[in-house]
Amino acid sequence: MFYPESLPNNSEQKTYYISKDLSLMSNEQRVFKEENISDHNYFDIKTKKFNEELNDIKNTELTKKLCECEIKECFCFICNNFPCKCLEIKYKKAEKEFLNYLIECIKIENEIEQSKKNLCLKYEFNIEDIFKIFDKENKNFISDDDLIKGLKLFDIYLSEKELKLIRRRLKKRSLENINYSDFFDLLVPYEKKIRNILENRIGGKFIPENNKTDIFLLSTKNTFTNLIKLIVSLENQIDNLRKNLKFVQNEIKNIFYNIDKGKLGNINDVDLNNFFRIKGIKINNYDSCLLFIRLDKDKNGKIQFWELMNEFEITK
Repeated sequence: MFYPESLPNNSEQKTYYISKDLSLMSNEQRVFKEENISDHNYFDIKTKKFNEELNDIKNTELTKKLCECEIKECFCFICNNFPCKCLEIKYKKAEKEFLNYLIECIKIENEIEQSKKNLCLKYEFNIEDIFKIFDKENKNFISDDDLIKGLKLFDIYLSEKELKLIRRRLKKRSLENINYSDFFDLLVPYEKKIRNILENRIGGKFIPENNKTDIFLLSTKNTFTNLIKLIVSLENQIDNLRKNLKFVQNEIKNIFYNIDKGKLGNINDVDLNNFFRIKGIKINNYDSCLLFIRLDKDKNGKIQFWELMNEFEITK
């Protein structure tokens, strides 16, 4: 009898095994019959030890102790497959929801990027001046209070949840200050050419005392206002989408390990592109980059499991 070397967490009573003595098994415990093994593709095993064991028991049936559909930790990490057909169907449904969510994120990121471009193409717009409007005390950072007061100058009034959505987009935890680099990323598209222009665009020397926003033309102020309102609206749209998702943490974990082909504990840009390609979904490099930036919360060039889980957490 062969026992896998490792199993998912909390699975002490969910041991996968192969037994010749089927009389010891109840009908509910018999998961596969010999003729159906190939349909489930369960024997597509990479580990040499398991392959050798399987050769010795070709004529046996595959069974699993305590096999019930409601058990969620049923994914076999040894063979990257499922012991239950119903769980395979459940996984595929979760994967479809997961893909639809990512595609929606790409659409939203593209819409926000276009709005950013519209703002940055205004010839007098620069990050130095608009940052000073929010950072009135020259602290080199913006607090929540600074952000709320600064946006009010543009006639933007945020609810508590909307403020959290902006902070979430900035990848900032509660009460964590917003620095110049964060503010730059919030307003400037990721297109390298435009970023270089804004990085080299110097701010004006004079900022009006009465209404600091008057340093910009009315059309520029309106474009800035439209961008912030668009970000809040679309992030709220994504948050509503999260509420309707039906997959659970364990299913996200299974999807994560499926994307992480190298089993390194993280997902890189190549893994993400390959995942879409295998699923028959065509996305260009630009869209892939936008999605990756969104998911890479700590900006280290890798998507870890906690970052993926964070993306699916509902904003409260």
